[in-house]
Amino acid sequence: FFFFNDTATTEIYTEQIVGSVRCVQETDYSDSDKLFLTLYGHKLPVLSFDISSDNALLVSGSADKTIKIWGMDFGNCHRSIFAHDDSIMSVAFVRDTHYFFSCSKDGLIKYWDADKFTLVMDFSDHRAEVWCVCPSKVGDFFLSSSNDNSVRMWQQTKQQVFVQEEEEKRQDKVIVENYSNEILQKEVDEKGGDASGEVSNVGKKKYQNLKYGDEIMSAIDLAENLRDEYIQYEIELQAVSYTH
Repeated sequence: FFFFNDTATTEIYTEQIVGSVRCVQETDYSDSDKLFLTLYGHKLPVLSFDISSDNALLVSGSADKTIKIWGMDFGNCHRSIFAHDDSIMSVAFVRDTHYFFSCSKDGLIKYWDADKFTLVMDFSDHRAEVWCVCPSKVGDFFLSSSNDNSVRMWQQTKQQVFVQEEEEKRQDKVIVENYSNEILQKEVDEKGGDASGEVSNVGKKKYQNLKYGDEIMSAIDLAENLRDEYIQYEIELQAVSYTH
Protein backbone atom coordinates (compact mmCIF):
# COMPACT_ATOMS: atom_id res chain seq x y z
CA PHE A 1 0.00 0.00 0.00
CA PHE A 2 1.10 3.57 -0.66
CA PHE A 3 -0.37 6.57 1.13
CA PHE A 4 -0.33 10.13 -0.21
CA ASN A 5 2.31 12.42 1.26
CA ASP A 6 0.05 15.37 2.08
CA THR A 7 -1.13 14.77 5.65
CA ALA A 8 -3.12 18.02 5.72
CA THR A 9 -5.71 16.59 3.30
CA THR A 10 -5.91 13.14 4.81
CA GLU A 11 -9.66 13.06 5.39
CA ILE A 12 -10.58 14.06 1.85
CA TYR A 13 -7.87 12.99 -0.53
CA THR A 14 -5.78 10.28 1.13
CA GLU A 15 -5.76 7.18 -1.07
CA GLN A 16 -4.22 3.75 -1.02
CA ILE A 17 -2.88 2.31 -4.25
CA VAL A 18 -2.59 -1.31 -5.27
CA GLY A 19 -0.31 -2.53 -8.06
CA SER A 20 -1.93 -5.80 -9.04
CA VAL A 21 -0.96 -8.88 -10.98
CA ARG A 22 -3.89 -8.03 -13.26
CA CYS A 23 -1.70 -5.28 -14.76
CA VAL A 24 -4.05 -2.66 -13.28
CA GLN A 25 -3.40 -0.09 -10.56
CA GLU A 26 -6.32 0.87 -8.37
CA THR A 27 -6.52 3.94 -6.13
CA ASP A 28 -8.94 3.76 -3.20
CA TYR A 29 -9.97 6.13 -0.42
CA SER A 30 -8.33 4.79 2.73
CA ASP A 31 -11.22 5.62 5.07
CA SER A 32 -13.99 4.04 2.98
CA ASP A 33 -12.16 1.79 0.48
CA LYS A 34 -14.20 3.51 -2.22
CA LEU A 35 -12.57 3.31 -5.65
CA PHE A 36 -10.98 6.62 -6.70
CA LEU A 37 -9.00 5.78 -9.85
CA THR A 38 -8.19 2.75 -11.96
CA LEU A 39 -5.06 3.02 -14.08
CA TYR A 40 -5.01 0.76 -17.14
CA GLY A 41 -2.20 0.39 -19.64
CA HIS A 42 0.47 -2.11 -18.65
CA LYS A 43 0.41 -5.39 -20.55
CA LEU A 44 2.15 -7.40 -17.81
CA PRO A 45 2.08 -7.21 -13.99
CA VAL A 46 2.97 -3.92 -12.30
CA LEU A 47 6.03 -4.60 -10.14
CA SER A 48 6.64 -1.16 -8.64
CA PHE A 49 5.22 2.35 -8.38
CA ASP A 50 5.86 5.62 -6.57
CA ILE A 51 4.16 9.00 -6.15
CA SER A 52 5.91 12.36 -6.28
CA SER A 53 6.08 14.45 -3.10
CA ASP A 54 3.56 16.97 -4.43
CA ASN A 55 1.09 14.15 -5.22
CA ALA A 56 0.94 15.30 -8.84
CA LEU A 57 2.49 12.29 -10.59
CA LEU A 58 2.58 8.54 -10.22
CA VAL A 59 5.23 6.49 -11.97
CA SER A 60 4.86 2.74 -12.47
CA GLY A 61 7.23 0.05 -13.66
CA SER A 62 6.14 -3.27 -15.10
CA ALA A 63 7.31 -6.65 -16.32
CA ASP A 64 6.41 -5.40 -19.81
CA LYS A 65 9.67 -3.33 -19.65
CA THR A 66 7.81 -0.01 -19.76
CA ILE A 67 7.53 2.92 -17.41
CA LYS A 68 4.28 4.86 -17.35
CA ILE A 69 3.89 8.36 -15.94
CA TRP A 70 0.37 9.13 -14.70
CA GLY A 71 -1.38 12.28 -13.57
CA MET A 72 -3.00 11.85 -10.17
CA ASP A 73 -5.78 14.35 -10.85
CA PHE A 74 -7.63 12.38 -13.54
CA GLY A 75 -5.49 9.24 -13.82
CA ASN A 76 -4.46 9.98 -17.41
CA CYS A 77 -1.21 8.50 -18.74
CA HIS A 78 1.16 11.36 -19.59
CA ARG A 79 3.74 9.14 -21.26
CA SER A 80 4.63 5.49 -21.73
CA ILE A 81 8.36 4.83 -22.11
CA PHE A 82 10.08 1.62 -23.21
CA ALA A 83 12.68 2.00 -20.51
CA HIS A 84 14.63 -1.25 -20.06
CA ASP A 85 15.48 -4.50 -21.80
CA ASP A 86 13.95 -6.62 -19.03
CA SER A 87 11.38 -6.40 -16.23
CA ILE A 88 11.45 -3.16 -14.23
CA MET A 89 11.80 -4.11 -10.58
CA SER A 90 11.69 -0.75 -8.81
CA VAL A 91 10.91 2.93 -9.42
CA ALA A 92 11.38 5.77 -6.92
CA PHE A 93 10.98 9.54 -7.02
CA VAL A 94 13.60 11.90 -5.61
CA ARG A 95 11.88 13.87 -2.88
CA ASP A 96 10.48 17.33 -3.77
CA THR A 97 11.27 16.81 -7.46
CA HIS A 98 9.81 15.11 -10.52
CA TYR A 99 13.04 13.19 -11.12
CA PHE A 100 12.93 9.47 -10.49
CA PHE A 101 15.06 6.33 -10.67
CA SER A 102 14.26 2.98 -12.23
CA CYS A 103 16.10 -0.32 -12.02
CA SER A 104 15.69 -3.54 -13.93
CA LYS A 105 16.71 -7.14 -14.35
CA ASP A 106 18.83 -5.93 -17.29
CA GLY A 107 21.36 -4.74 -14.67
CA LEU A 108 20.87 -1.00 -15.28
CA ILE A 109 19.74 1.88 -13.10
CA LYS A 110 18.31 4.89 -14.94
CA TYR A 111 17.58 8.44 -13.85
CA TRP A 112 14.62 10.18 -15.50
CA ASP A 113 12.95 13.57 -15.77
CA ALA A 114 9.20 12.95 -15.44
CA ASP A 115 8.28 16.42 -16.72
CA LYS A 116 10.31 16.24 -19.93
CA PHE A 117 10.00 12.43 -20.27
CA THR A 118 13.75 12.20 -20.90
CA LEU A 119 16.52 9.91 -19.67
CA VAL A 120 19.08 11.99 -17.80
CA MET A 121 21.74 9.34 -17.18
CA ASP A 122 22.24 5.66 -16.45
CA PHE A 123 24.40 3.57 -14.12
CA SER A 124 25.79 0.20 -15.17
CA ASP A 125 28.19 -0.85 -12.38
CA HIS A 126 26.10 -3.76 -11.11
CA ARG A 127 27.00 -7.15 -12.59
CA ALA A 128 23.56 -8.77 -12.33
CA GLU A 129 19.86 -7.96 -11.98
CA VAL A 130 19.13 -4.83 -9.93
CA TRP A 131 16.24 -5.46 -7.56
CA CYS A 132 15.72 -2.20 -5.69
CA VAL A 133 16.67 1.48 -5.71
CA CYS A 134 16.08 3.91 -2.83
CA PRO A 135 16.94 7.65 -2.89
CA SER A 136 17.72 9.46 0.35
CA LYS A 137 15.23 11.93 1.81
CA VAL A 138 17.51 14.83 0.87
CA GLY A 139 18.33 13.41 -2.55
CA ASP A 140 22.10 13.63 -2.12
CA PHE A 141 22.61 9.89 -2.57
CA PHE A 142 20.74 6.69 -3.35
CA LEU A 143 21.16 3.00 -2.60
CA SER A 144 20.73 0.04 -4.92
CA SER A 145 20.69 -3.70 -4.30
CA SER A 146 21.44 -6.38 -6.85
CA ASN A 147 21.57 -10.10 -7.46
CA ASP A 148 25.37 -9.72 -7.61
CA ASN A 149 25.20 -9.80 -3.77
CA SER A 150 26.07 -6.13 -3.44
CA VAL A 151 24.45 -2.99 -2.08
CA ARG A 152 25.86 0.15 -3.66
CA MET A 153 25.72 3.74 -2.46
CA TRP A 154 25.76 6.40 -5.18
CA GLN A 155 26.81 9.87 -4.03
CA GLN A 156 25.69 13.03 -5.78
CA THR A 157 28.53 15.17 -7.13
CA LYS A 158 28.80 18.84 -8.07
CA GLN A 159 29.69 17.94 -11.64
CA GLN A 160 27.09 19.14 -14.12
CA VAL A 161 25.32 16.56 -16.27
CA PHE A 162 24.30 17.51 -19.80
CA VAL A 163 21.50 15.36 -21.18
CA GLN A 164 22.70 15.72 -24.77
CA GLU A 165 26.21 14.56 -23.89
CA GLU A 166 24.87 11.56 -21.99
CA GLU A 167 22.69 10.65 -24.96
CA GLU A 168 25.70 10.90 -27.30
CA LYS A 169 27.65 8.56 -25.01
CA ARG A 170 24.82 6.03 -25.11
CA GLN A 171 24.63 6.28 -28.90
CA ASP A 172 28.40 5.76 -29.16
CA LYS A 173 28.10 2.69 -26.96
CA VAL A 174 25.33 1.25 -29.15
CA ILE A 175 27.32 1.93 -32.33
CA VAL A 176 30.44 0.25 -30.98
CA GLU A 177 28.51 -2.76 -29.68
CA ASN A 178 26.63 -3.18 -32.96
CA TYR A 179 29.84 -2.90 -34.96
CA SER A 180 31.60 -5.44 -32.73
CA ASN A 181 28.64 -7.81 -32.98
CA GLU A 182 28.58 -7.53 -36.78
CA ILE A 183 32.30 -8.31 -37.06
CA LEU A 184 32.05 -11.24 -34.67
CA GLN A 185 28.91 -12.56 -36.38
CA LYS A 186 30.74 -12.54 -39.71
CA GLU A 187 33.55 -14.55 -38.15
CA VAL A 188 31.03 -17.03 -36.74
CA ASP A 189 29.23 -17.30 -40.10
CA GLU A 190 32.51 -17.97 -41.88
CA LYS A 191 33.31 -20.75 -39.42
CA GLY A 192 29.72 -21.99 -39.42
CA GLY A 193 27.38 -22.30 -36.47
CA ASP A 194 25.23 -20.07 -34.32
CA ALA A 195 26.70 -18.16 -31.40
CA SER A 196 24.51 -15.07 -31.11
CA GLY A 197 24.62 -15.06 -27.31
CA GLU A 198 28.38 -15.42 -27.33
CA VAL A 199 28.67 -12.66 -29.93
CA SER A 200 26.61 -10.31 -27.76
CA ASN A 201 28.74 -11.00 -24.67
CA VAL A 202 31.99 -10.60 -26.56
CA GLY A 203 30.66 -7.39 -28.11
CA LYS A 204 30.00 -5.96 -24.66
CA LYS A 205 33.47 -6.98 -23.51
CA LYS A 206 35.01 -5.33 -26.57
CA TYR A 207 33.07 -2.16 -25.85
CA GLN A 208 34.33 -2.18 -22.25
CA ASN A 209 37.89 -2.66 -23.48
CA LEU A 210 37.48 0.25 -25.89
CA LYS A 211 35.95 2.36 -23.14
CA TYR A 212 38.85 1.63 -20.78
CA GLY A 213 41.26 2.29 -23.65
CA ASP A 214 39.71 5.72 -24.18
CA GLU A 215 40.02 6.46 -20.47
CA ILE A 216 43.70 5.44 -20.53
CA MET A 217 44.34 7.65 -23.56
CA SER A 218 42.63 10.56 -21.82
CA ALA A 219 44.83 10.02 -18.75
CA ILE A 220 47.95 9.94 -20.96
CA ASP A 221 46.89 13.18 -22.68
CA LEU A 222 46.32 14.81 -19.31
CA ALA A 223 49.74 13.66 -18.07
CA GLU A 224 51.42 15.02 -21.20
CA ASN A 225 49.67 18.37 -20.77
CA LEU A 226 50.78 18.55 -17.15
CA ARG A 227 54.34 17.69 -18.19
CA ASP A 228 54.34 20.45 -20.83
CA GLU A 229 53.00 22.94 -18.29
CA TYR A 230 55.71 21.94 -15.82
CA ILE A 231 58.46 22.32 -18.45
CA GLN A 232 57.10 25.75 -19.36
CA TYR A 233 57.04 26.67 -15.68
CA GLU A 234 60.70 25.60 -15.29
CA ILE A 235 61.71 27.69 -18.31
CA GLU A 236 59.92 30.77 -16.97
CA LEU A 237 61.44 30.21 -13.53
CA GLN A 238 64.96 30.03 -15.00
CA ALA A 239 64.32 33.20 -17.03
CA VAL A 240 63.26 35.03 -13.89
CA SER A 241 66.36 33.83 -12.01
CA TYR A 242 68.66 35.06 -14.82
CA THR A 243 67.14 38.55 -14.79
CA HIS A 244 67.95 38.85 -11.10
